[in-house]
Amino acid sequence: MSQGISLTPEQREAAHLLDADCIVSAGAGSGKTRVLVERFLHILSLYGDDPAILDSIVAITFTEKAATEMKGRIRRQLAERMEEAERSGRREEADRWYRLMVESERAAIMTIHAFCARLLRDFPVEAGVDPQFAVLDEAEARLLLRDAVREELLSGAGTSGDSPLLDWLAGIGISRGIETLSGAMRKMAGYGWTAEELGEITRRDLRRSAIRLKQVREETLIQFLEAGDALLEMRGGKRLKAFQAEWPRLREHFLREKGPEILLPAVERALELLKGHWGKNEDLRLLRDRMKEAGGNLAEALRGQLLLPAERETLDALLPLLARIEERYAAAKRERKALDFEDLQLLACRLLEEREDVRRRLRGRIRFLMVDEYQDTNGLQKRLIDTLRRRPDGSPAPGKLFVVGDPKQSIYRFRGADVSVFGKTRKELLAEGGREVTLKANFRSDPRLVRFANGLFSRLMPSGPGEPDGYREAEARGRAGDDGPCVEYLAVPGKEERAGRSVREAEARLIARRIADLIAEGWRPGDIAVLFRAMTEVKRYEEELIRRGIPFYVVKGRGFYDRQEIADVLNLLRWLTDPEDTLALAGVLRSPFCAASDETLWWLKEAGALGRPESWAEVEEIPAAEREKLEGFRRLAERAGRLMGRVPVADLIEEVLEESGYHLALWATPQGEQARANLEKLVRLARSRKGDSAYSPDLFLEEMELLIDQQTPETEAAVQSEGADSVKLMTIHQSKGLEFPVVIIPDLARRLPGGPDGMVVDEESGLAVRLYGPSGEALETARWLMAKEKDRRLEREESVRLFYVAVTRAEKRLILSGVPEEHKEAKDGGEILSSGSWSKWLDAVLDYGRIDWEAGRWALSDGEGDLPIAVWGGEGEAPEENATRSALDRFLEEMENGQTEVPDDEDWKGMRPRGLTERDRVRVSVTRLMVLINCPRKYFYQYVIGMPSPEEEDRSAGTEEAEEDGAAGMLTPILKGNLVHRMLELLPDGPLPEEELSRLLRQAAAEMKLSPALLHRARKETEPLIRRFLSGRIHREARHCRKVMKEVPFFVRIAGLEMEGIIDRLQWNRRGEWELIDYKTNDVAPQEAEEAAEEYLPQLRLYALAALREWGIVPARATLFFLRPGVEVSFEVDGAWLDEADRMLESAAGTLKRGGTAADFAPRPGKRCAHCAYRWICEAAQGSARAGAHSGGA
Repeated sequence: MSQGISLTPEQREAAHLLDADCIVSAGAGSGKTRVLVERFLHILSLYGDDPAILDSIVAITFTEKAATEMKGRIRRQLAERMEEAERSGRREEADRWYRLMVESERAAIMTIHAFCARLLRDFPVEAGVDPQFAVLDEAEARLLLRDAVREELLSGAGTSGDSPLLDWLAGIGISRGIETLSGAMRKMAGYGWTAEELGEITRRDLRRSAIRLKQVREETLIQFLEAGDALLEMRGGKRLKAFQAEWPRLREHFLREKGPEILLPAVERALELLKGHWGKNEDLRLLRDRMKEAGGNLAEALRGQLLLPAERETLDALLPLLARIEERYAAAKRERKALDFEDLQLLACRLLEEREDVRRRLRGRIRFLMVDEYQDTNGLQKRLIDTLRRRPDGSPAPGKLFVVGDPKQSIYRFRGADVSVFGKTRKELLAEGGREVTLKANFRSDPRLVRFANGLFSRLMPSGPGEPDGYREAEARGRAGDDGPCVEYLAVPGKEERAGRSVREAEARLIARRIADLIAEGWRPGDIAVLFRAMTEVKRYEEELIRRGIPFYVVKGRGFYDRQEIADVLNLLRWLTDPEDTLALAGVLRSPFCAASDETLWWLKEAGALGRPESWAEVEEIPAAEREKLEGFRRLAERAGRLMGRVPVADLIEEVLEESGYHLALWATPQGEQARANLEKLVRLARSRKGDSAYSPDLFLEEMELLIDQQTPETEAAVQSEGADSVKLMTIHQSKGLEFPVVIIPDLARRLPGGPDGMVVDEESGLAVRLYGPSGEALETARWLMAKEKDRRLEREESVRLFYVAVTRAEKRLILSGVPEEHKEAKDGGEILSSGSWSKWLDAVLDYGRIDWEAGRWALSDGEGDLPIAVWGGEGEAPEENATRSALDRFLEEMENGQTEVPDDEDWKGMRPRGLTERDRVRVSVTRLMVLINCPRKYFYQYVIGMPSPEEEDRSAGTEEAEEDGAAGMLTPILKGNLVHRMLELLPDGPLPEEELSRLLRQAAAEMKLSPALLHRARKETEPLIRRFLSGRIHREARHCRKVMKEVPFFVRIAGLEMEGIIDRLQWNRRGEWELIDYKTNDVAPQEAEEAAEEYLPQLRLYALAALREWGIVPARATLFFLRPGVEVSFEVDGAWLDEADRMLESAAGTLKRGGTAADFAPRPGKRCAHCAYRWICEAAQGSARAGAHSGGA
């Protein structure tokens, strides 16, 4: 008989344990897949004569790839055992292994979703589903759910009046609201809840919260009063005496009043008295601190009580909304006869729980149930497994359940995974007589890497007997590598050394240089993997690898929809379906479809002919060669128009690409091969569409727009195969289960996401939301604060596990890269996980202070050796001969050497490279756009080449930083403007007592860290501006407005730009009209306000467009309020006004995307030149000054 796979004693114990349920804790590299395969084979060796044995074993894997791999391993092992039995003359045994090998393809080794789908198809009538149901993939389901949320939200918002729901939507924004509600629906489904069940859990927790707040208030009030009374008996300095003078009155107030709205100001006053330095008396300070702690808890409880009514009202609006979304989404799936992944699990659970006959049959059929990657399951999946693991009568079935996992590698919380499920199952199994087996041996990594991981993660993860899911040190069983370094650290240089480059640009260069060195040392490109937390910045790393000629393969990246060639095709389809879309047309004309020059586009616009192709030939200023291009494109568009709707969209795209010679134009670009592959992939995507969207460009575009808006991950087409000898770029999640000789982990200083976005669905508390006040200010309820803190803690814990997964992928060498950051909190005795930065965690555990930068070594704190450091040593420019050249570059070189001839072909007229390439989607602030619109040349000086103005160069070192935080001896215009804006944000909409104005100034000044010397100056300069606002129309109307939104941030995508900024104020008056308001604090005389307003008009237009895109708000007017003279200048907003805004933004976007030299950024001389910081180096400004002087002399 075959002895099977070579196993360690622990592995063999786990694989052969069939008389008790077993849970296996398998560390990284411990051979858990080997154990699963051996267990499957061991069962077959014992029960292989049973014809139904393969049907009685169910193995659940996390991915389809893992299921396929496991089947392949089992099949190979069956073949080996058959051959071994034949060699030994055991004919009967060989025949049995042969039969099992042939039948193994039908083995129930599958994902949990595939298992549930099979179950529902086996019992469609009992489950109440169509037996021919389709299964939506994740992207399809997200898009369908997003549509359901958007339709229900917008229809509900339109009829809800001035409701809490409208307040919530106004505060969070429509687009964020859609994403937040979609996430809540997915989380709800992951728990297996209906909206009704979510409502029951939420209302139950709301009642508990009210009781809890009442208890906290009563307990902390007693502690607060006791501490205050004790302070009356103490002796001390001025602070104590001031407190003692006021405390008796406050104490009576606390004993007499009951309402939280009355008590809270008194508590806050008492806490104000407790601030400052109270001397050196330790007893006094301890008593003061005790009172502060009790007072803080009391104030929080009172705020929670104050917000309870508003919280109830908001939840009473949101819970029915979720129920309506649930029904709309279900109806959309019924219409398509489709189920999503959550439906599969939930319906399978309900089928087994509600139909005893089905439950008994399935329990009887399954004798052995194995589950892999159990740490990444959720409560609903546990519910399903718990139902299956028993006997038909519901009694325990020892030996039936076998689960394998590693809590240290649970990294799918964003998909609903719950690491606590592993611990709960362990506890239940052990209580019922089950066994736990721990696999601690690491066969994957160099022993030094194992030692490094143990030293690092034993500090970052909880450990000890009281932590069942804590860190358990691995035992090194892998082979030791050579004597060279096994761990490296690439320190990304500081700002001064980066020569104006961003952190990621500098890191990309550093990593590409290190990879080139590794390859030179003898490593193959295929040995190396770069593991990212997110693929959002992967393009920068790709560009550096391309520059050095290093082959790479991106595993399921995100860049497909951002590529220019994809945008070009979609722009062409947009214009063909909507000839009024001149922005899309401009993009197409500049693309290789036409390759028109910017001058041509300018003349078309000047003549008003851009949107009228029939008039292009009449524009006399356009050169003959350009007219020929336009005529060729017009013929292409006419042919495409005739084909629309008559041929599939895929055929239409292929036709225009072929007819225009677009593919030939790509030959002139360094990434032409990639671009051609992407276009072929777009055609395949179009060909995969079903129904009307296969023929309708409108519907195809609608699907593409949704995918782009949703930021659906879609990798670029592969030009290297995954198995090729190339560097792999992938996320850490994608690397799970894989291993690589060399692993590089970049971006160690990356911050964690900012926490939940306005809404949380929690297993214990149900739905918790952040509220928003009438002015759009965020209000945090007690339940929200608890849910947010819990989410923050879970996010940090998972981030540690993600770091662990990344580190343990390395077999021979681990390279860590990032900006070195000091972890001050940890060094002062705080928790290491108080920060979410992996770079800071390294400092807390290993201490950057131990680095010998000259020697390039990092002395470990435990004295066990050194951690070699690869110290950054310059830009690491690639040699010129390594730079990647385009096919055209190579062709021209051949032509120069007389090896080829220039083809005389019409297609070559479209070969000129265009400017719009890698900077397709530019992120820019409104402030920068204002500079660009008013004077492109100034934008070029300031932002493109980063040239400091002569005035800036004359400033002494450190002044700029000092002005930032108000520590300098002057109140700069920027600082004054920020101070005024903050005070206006804090102002209530009603009357303002005199002392409140002073308090607001102090609060704003403290937030901006103004020095005491500046506070008097700030009051003198800002109070007149605030008083003018208080006496003005806008403030008078505010108290009667339906809604006031202050300092509202936005981030919108318009004209291929990602535009961000902050709108000072939006008011919705009683007549139902919105007004957009922008404050100006500059020194303007009343008679100059109208002229100055024209300078700021572009800014108002951009804000109006942002309001329309972000919240669907169309202001009736836009107002500039010049605070110094107290003058308002308003503009009526209509369709023409917004059209002009679109045209203005389109022009700015074109300049940004094509511009690279000063010639692309034409100066716009005028009065503003007299105040421009670059007037001394700009010839146009100097010319303007001379013209002004001559004019004045005349």
